[in-house]
Amino acid sequence: MGKEDNNKQINAAINDKSKEEDNSQPNAKNNVSEENTEQENILLSNISEYFNAALKHKQAKEYNSAVTLFFKAIAALGDLFLLRNENKIPNSHTKRFEILKNKYKEIYLILDRDFPFYQDSYANKMGLEPTELLENDARELIKKLNLKL
Repeated sequence: MGKEDNNKQINAAINDKSKEEDNSQPNAKNNVSEENTEQENILLSNISEYFNAALKHKQAKEYNSAVTLFFKAIAALGDLFLLRNENKIPNSHTKRFEILKNKYKEIYLILDRDFPFYQDSYANKMGLEPTELLENDARELIKKLNLKL
């Protein structure tokens, strides 16, 4: 399967999930409010945008941009996980890391490993290896959140 086909599948899965959420009743599954449903749809849209833009930058060998965007996708995936499990989204990296570290260690370890690459991308040149690491981590979180590829 080509990269373009894979990207289309990711977008379709995210769009299908958004449509599913649009049809849900407020305060239904997982005690999700209308505001949380709207926030989830925004996160799903952002995840798709960041992830697909990162793939384009990776293809163009613009690794700093790709690393930054893959990490933004990972952070948004973390936020989606927290919204679904905690009914809230942290307002800072610090708070996000704190909640994940204390309650969701597996997700925390992914973000904790990847955050230094994001920070380094401001002052250093990134290469293919960290780009692929972050891409794989984003794909892993997409899978954990049942956003079908």
